[in-house]
Amino acid sequence: MTPRYVSENLPVSRAAADAPDRVALIAGDRQWTYGELAPLIDARAVYLVAQRSEVDQPVGFVVRTDVSSVLWLLAAIEAGIAVVPVHPRLADAERLRLRQSWPQVRWIEALPDSAPPVAGFRPLSALTADAPLAIVQSSGTTGAPKGVVLSRRAFIESAWASACNLGWQEDDRWLVPMPLAHVGGLSVLTRCLLSRRTVVLLERFTPTGFLTEMARSRVTLVSVVPTMLARIFAECPDARPAPALRAALLGGDGASASLLEHAAALGWPVLTTYGLTESCSQVVTQDFGTRPDPVLGSGRPLSGVELRISRGREIELRGPMLLSGYYPLASTDPPFSADGFFSTGDLGRLDESGNLHVFGRARDVIITGGENVMPAEVEIVLARHAQIADVAVLGKKDPERGQILVAAIVPSDPAKMPATAALAQWLEGRLASFKRPRRFYVVDKLPRTGSGKPDRRAIAELVRLHGRLLP
Repeated sequence: MTPRYVSENLPVSRAAADAPDRVALIAGDRQWTYGELAPLIDARAVYLVAQRSEVDQPVGFVVRTDVSSVLWLLAAIEAGIAVVPVHPRLADAERLRLRQSWPQVRWIEALPDSAPPVAGFRPLSALTADAPLAIVQSSGTTGAPKGVVLSRRAFIESAWASACNLGWQEDDRWLVPMPLAHVGGLSVLTRCLLSRRTVVLLERFTPTGFLTEMARSRVTLVSVVPTMLARIFAECPDARPAPALRAALLGGDGASASLLEHAAALGWPVLTTYGLTESCSQVVTQDFGTRPDPVLGSGRPLSGVELRISRGREIELRGPMLLSGYYPLASTDPPFSADGFFSTGDLGRLDESGNLHVFGRARDVIITGGENVMPAEVEIVLARHAQIADVAVLGKKDPERGQILVAAIVPSDPAKMPATAALAQWLEGRLASFKRPRRFYVVDKLPRTGSGKPDRRAIAELVRLHGRLLP
């Protein structure tokens, strides 16, 4: 087992001193050792430090799944700067709203391809483990951007909890096909940095590209969402894992029994997981070495994780990998109970063996293709359309994406209601593609609760019985 991680092990400079010749990063036909990465990271760290007007000012920039983004993320970690990763698929209007909502962040619109070399960069001040490492965007209930503040300690403890289940082998290589702007992708980066192992980047996910990269780079570990695995089997029904693969973490959304059974039949070492941004990715995972089986649910709590089910069947968590709070900090919205537990908003139960079974979300978050979408955020944008008097956004089950977004619309004038293609075109530039509804239904009136909020269960039934699908 890897020695228990400490904050001092996070900088690349320390990794380069410990294992200078170990491969740190593979991207396509290129690879870099920790020793080769260190000067590249130092130069970028100096650049980021110079961009801030205050010592503790967070820095935000677009984070893609590419080499440049990895270098800038590692530079922020090296410099002790809290990074705000911006999803590359956000529309211009969404990015503007984020900048306006968080004016304290130093937003960098375009990072240079390189930075002047420096010698022996070190952080300007000593960093504590409680210093924020990242502020990851999460939609609030009003659709306003809300940031989840995750400390260096949270990433360290999350990495340790994962290692206690999976262990580490000398030749481990972890494939990242998911966005590094998500905590799931970012956590893989910090896990490998702390353990001095190798990150393999897949800049654009395709089923054939994924399978090819697994074999070519001798990948041993991978993190995917059910949508990705479903696409692999849809395109390559008999696809077997690469010989070196020893674990495939499957999270981000509930995996269907048929998907798990198909994976098991082909020998995929799938381990189901449960986690969220506020818990710095996975907190529950199927035991390493077990076969994918719906009976096991999402698995058992990882080392250091305390999990309980409230009387309302809500999943509550306590542990050092949890968020420090929300950004901007809201004293009226404390994230923890008096005894230190965090309410996830998800419903579930623990079986006799301690496995967690997740029923669904108490909140309204829709998960589509591994992306979290708040209906309120989409509704706010759609309500600005001149021909829409009222609107509610729902999640509809989909075999490939888990859920797709559908919109129930009350038109201002039914005779002037635009077609689906026209609405889709109007939404371009206003919402990321994964936030745009795939179907639009016209209804006469939207049922609402006594407090005036959309009654989503009643709306779903209304759409099913009386909704008119826009052509």
